[in-house]
Amino acid sequence: MLKFEVKLRTITPTFMYGADGKTPEIRPQSIKGLLRFWYRALSCEDDLAKLHEAESEIFGNSDEKIGSAKVSVRVKEIVGKLNEREFLEEEKLDFTTNQGGKKVLGFRSKNLGIGYFYHNQFEKNYFKTETEFTVVLSAEEKYKDKLEKTICALWALVYFGGIGSRSRRTAGNLEVVETTEFQNEKLPAFKLTAKNSETILDFLTENFSKIQNFVELKETQKFSNLFESNIDVVNSSFKTWNEALNSIGNSFRNFRLRKQPDYKNVKDFIQTGQNVSEVTRTAFGLPLAFRFGSLQGKSATITSQKFERRSSPLILKTLKTNNVYFVVLIELKGEFLPAGENLKISSKEQRGNSKYFQQSSYSIFDDFTKNLKTEGAQL
Repeated sequence: MLKFEVKLRTITPTFMYGADGKTPEIRPQSIKGLLRFWYRALSCEDDLAKLHEAESEIFGNSDEKIGSAKVSVRVKEIVGKLNEREFLEEEKLDFTTNQGGKKVLGFRSKNLGIGYFYHNQFEKNYFKTETEFTVVLSAEEKYKDKLEKTICALWALVYFGGIGSRSRRTAGNLEVVETTEFQNEKLPAFKLTAKNSETILDFLTENFSKIQNFVELKETQKFSNLFESNIDVVNSSFKTWNEALNSIGNSFRNFRLRKQPDYKNVKDFIQTGQNVSEVTRTAFGLPLAFRFGSLQGKSATITSQKFERRSSPLILKTLKTNNVYFVVLIELKGEFLPAGENLKISSKEQRGNSKYFQQSSYSIFDDFTKNLKTEGAQL
């Protein structure tokens, strides 16, 4: 039996739960689901039936011809920093309580960046940073190639993603403590030893290239993938995860706040019901909600014609090396919405008068990175 073990440590708060959706838990089923996602993102197979078959041969499915998983995924030795108090209280963030009794971070809060990312997690229990657990991958010798592909997916999960809710907005980020590797120098290295943003990018690029020894990266638009994805590392370093999240969170919030033409187009729709030509922020994910204090709290929501939810193609995450934190931006490629699928804007003030308009381009991601540079961050 071949085996690969990696001990991981959370470096940002982790909002991952069991079957009840309330009890913090790191389950093998959840890790396997994430490995499936990153395997697909790496495989970039345009033939979806072929991709599904290849994925099922590794992780299993209910088809009797394919049967159970060829690679076992286990989680062990969770060393607790499980918190039984709510996130805001435990992290001692400077929250207030609004008129409706809901805990919020005010506009003068020094933790507004964290609040912008984690606003819907404020009153939940969670795993604190420094929580450790071990992922064990194993397979029979004859399935060595499938184990190696799963190891590549695990590397991508650690260095391009995270675990749990809000993992595309810095939550559930991980660092590698140690690994037990079977010998294959062609596999990506799991231990990050880089010292600055430049060497971090070198590490990511070099090891991502190694993954191509095991999967064939090719262009596809049918799902989120890593083919020719943009990867940027912010040059600034931070002493704590709080500093890193507040920095990138504030930058992201300021970039989106009152962004034109979005602000005007949506506000005009609420007031007059006029057609909407464009809302660029929809490329960051759906649904997209607007609420205008200048209109006494009137609001609007944007989805698409057929889909209420779409995950953001932009992943914001942190990496930790030599006890300092760096911010990484990953732009996934692939089709955000099917070709010809229009966006839909609705509001209580315009009941029965929803409007439809075309999708926006991904150019807003370039605008955001340029904006970071104007704030003094180098990429």
